[in-house]
Amino acid sequence: MRKILQTFLPFKLVRDGGDAGVTAHAGLPLVGELFHQLGLAKLITKWIRVKQRGYEAWQMIEWLVCLCIAGGEHLDDIRILKQDQALCRLMGWEQLACAKSFERFLKLFHREPQPGEEGQSVPTPSLALWGLGEVNRLLVHELILRSGLRCVTLECDATLIESWKKSSQWTYEKHKGYQPALGVVAELGLVVYDEFRNGNVAARTDVKEFVYQCLKAIPQGVKIRCRLDGAYYDHELMSFLRRKKIPFTITARKGQSFLDWVDALPESAWQDLEVTTSQGARKTGRQWAELPWMAAGGSRQEMRDRCYRYLVTRKNQEQWELFKDFEAATRKDRFEVIVTTMDWDGPKLLAWHYEKAGSIEHVHDRIKNDLAGNHMPCQQFGANAAWLRLQVLAHNLLRVLQLQCLPKPLQNVRLKALRFGLFNLAGRVTHHARQILLQLTAPAESFRIYQRARLRIASLAPA
Repeated sequence: MRKILQTFLPFKLVRDGGDAGVTAHAGLPLVGELFHQLGLAKLITKWIRVKQRGYEAWQMIEWLVCLCIAGGEHLDDIRILKQDQALCRLMGWEQLACAKSFERFLKLFHREPQPGEEGQSVPTPSLALWGLGEVNRLLVHELILRSGLRCVTLECDATLIESWKKSSQWTYEKHKGYQPALGVVAELGLVVYDEFRNGNVAARTDVKEFVYQCLKAIPQGVKIRCRLDGAYYDHELMSFLRRKKIPFTITARKGQSFLDWVDALPESAWQDLEVTTSQGARKTGRQWAELPWMAAGGSRQEMRDRCYRYLVTRKNQEQWELFKDFEAATRKDRFEVIVTTMDWDGPKLLAWHYEKAGSIEHVHDRIKNDLAGNHMPCQQFGANAAWLRLQVLAHNLLRVLQLQCLPKPLQNVRLKALRFGLFNLAGRVTHHARQILLQLTAPAESFRIYQRARLRIASLAPA
């Protein structure tokens, strides 16, 4: 006698082959409404003059942005949204493109190197890729104005993306991939500029030009402070920022001559570095000292122009004698150095500078892991650059939604929390009295958040 396999939970699985009018992504229309309310469709039409077989550029970009926010990491994942007919009715999508169409669209952003350009560390972008950058720049410019901030902190850093595409290059981490650089406004978490680079291009390449492009996205009248890591320790960049009267802190390199000057400091110059907690001041196990220093080379005037304020921290001396046999190897590890033009008190300035690990590093993580920045779709360099720039656009849209349309507890949560509590809600789509109705299957709190978000999006004036 044949036995029937019993499952643990007492339900029977039945497939509904028809269109039941139910969607599992009922929160995704918030992204679509924000996309159009901010005027992105018009901006894209103005700045990106490419078209893919009957589809407008703004349509393709809207679909790709929604795909990545919904959780898609590959172009083939578009089939999940395409099969969700209830969602398509909500979003007004008549016919979504297929994965091949999206691939062909991304390849329109690629530009083959011209004669004499083969050795460029950062290839010249195509007009379409440049236009996509302009769309993001204008969006960020408008969002900074709306935020009301009178002073912003600019952070720049590169990140590694592992990719074994045939066209990718070896990175310093001994894997193939790319090393794009991002510029971020720390107070808002907005990416003001991105530059896609091959894996063998060092983070310190063309740092002055990169910072200049980042500054273009920040409105005039808004004060800027720069907080940069060691890749941006470049005297040409520092002179440029000083001429522009932009205060900065940069992680400095620890050369042999500089460490000799540090060793020459009297012991009285060192002070305990403390942090303030809810229980009061607490020692960090480090000490700090300050000294003016200039790099040798050039005329006297050039050397004077390179004289900056340097703040040095060192680990305390307790039990340092255990490492005396490895003094040459550990000498640099004991010290951390920053160079600055700011006149803040030393402990306050050091604490502010090292906050960058909690802002731009998080943006890298969200673009690569919460969105689809870690998954390059094509062989062509320009197509992959467009893909990353689309992730940046999606990230900035999410930040607008969080900061201006959602309650405070949701303003800094990860995207997976938004998917779990807002975007991936179940909803039934019906028609009544010539209107489309969305019936949410959600708790009362989620329904109120959704309702208020729609009202706040509607109140945003187009960019």
